[in-house]
Amino acid sequence: MVSLVRLGEIGNTFGIVWSVACHPVDRIVASCNGNITIWMGSSMKGHKWYTEMEECESSANNGGKWVKAYEFGDLEHTRIIRKVKWSPCGKMLISASFDHTITIWEFISKNVGWVSICKILGPESEVKCIDWSNNNTIAASCRDKTIWIFSLTMNNRIKGTPIDYDCIGVLTGHNNDIKKVKWHPIIPVILFSCSYDSTIIVWAPSSQLLDDKSDRSEWVKYYVLSGHTSTVWDFTFSPCGNYLLSCSDDSTIILWSGKNFRVKNFFNPKNGAKYVIISALKTILSHSVDIKSLPIYEQVDQFNLDNKNCSKEMYSFPIYSVEWCKYLNFAVSASANNNLNVFSVNKLEKLEPILQERNAHNGEVNSISWMNDSKSGEFISCGDDGRIILWKIHFEDGSVMSKYSNTNF
Repeated sequence: MVSLVRLGEIGNTFGIVWSVACHPVDRIVASCNGNITIWMGSSMKGHKWYTEMEECESSANNGGKWVKAYEFGDLEHTRIIRKVKWSPCGKMLISASFDHTITIWEFISKNVGWVSICKILGPESEVKCIDWSNNNTIAASCRDKTIWIFSLTMNNRIKGTPIDYDCIGVLTGHNNDIKKVKWHPIIPVILFSCSYDSTIIVWAPSSQLLDDKSDRSEWVKYYVLSGHTSTVWDFTFSPCGNYLLSCSDDSTIILWSGKNFRVKNFFNPKNGAKYVIISALKTILSHSVDIKSLPIYEQVDQFNLDNKNCSKEMYSFPIYSVEWCKYLNFAVSASANNNLNVFSVNKLEKLEPILQERNAHNGEVNSISWMNDSKSGEFISCGDDGRIILWKIHFEDGSVMSKYSNTNF
């Protein structure tokens, strides 16, 4: 048996919380709304970031105590912050705002706290989402249907000093507002984006698709995933990148398989966004892979959370967020009906509903993030009610947990 346990609230911001991000290693969570807050588990006491500005609700179910460790006061942003993400190394935080800017933050000392070390300019409309790749490339999606790509200069940088950046691409291809961008977890030069136009676009440098050895190239649409009938709000990869899950305003979740990598016949390279490859991009491409390794994702299953057998056109509630665990074959989705749904993918490449938590929040659930510190099946959710809640997948015994170990995904 598998069940979901509410361990408690780690914080309450008394306003809509748009995004939560669990630290890649430690028991630390960042959240954003009109501000940015960092929350830390009491087990982190002694960590250089740890302070006790405010103690949060104590858990009765072994979730431990949490504290508000830092609240960003004098922000660089002038409007709502829609997304926060940790850097791959976990030492910095990046935020995206409706004021058209992106800011990178770094902790300096107990006395100084967190400071802005880079304010990225360029986007001409609200920035909805950002993602930071392992090769220090930032992708940002905007309301005006553009995707901006920036390369960060991190070599020999001293802590606390400004980070230099270059804009290496502005991509256009969606027909409406872009909700999310994310780099492929294994092949960092492949970028995915989803939009109000009901599609997911896969982008790749043309030098990976064509025999292009020149200093000028194009970032092009590799292909488009079409399966949803309304806004695609979110998507997530399995840890190995073999599968993709997407969720939509049409109240469905689609499973896409890219397990069998193959070559896609590419044509019409002008059907994409042009840019000039500068030295920073050449460095990125030097770490890329051959075209034969680029995945082609195909739809293999789809279901509606209220009725698995209903047609994909049937509408009930939008599904705003979906997140795949890195160490268990579980994904969690969050929806406008205040519910959380846990599901898995079986060996037949079918979505398998596991459980549902009704009224998980007193309002729409906006974001989910899995904890990475203990690998014990814990995740965070946030929503319109201002609550940031810690949950845990509970297994009846070790054999059940072993069944869902994430070894082939």
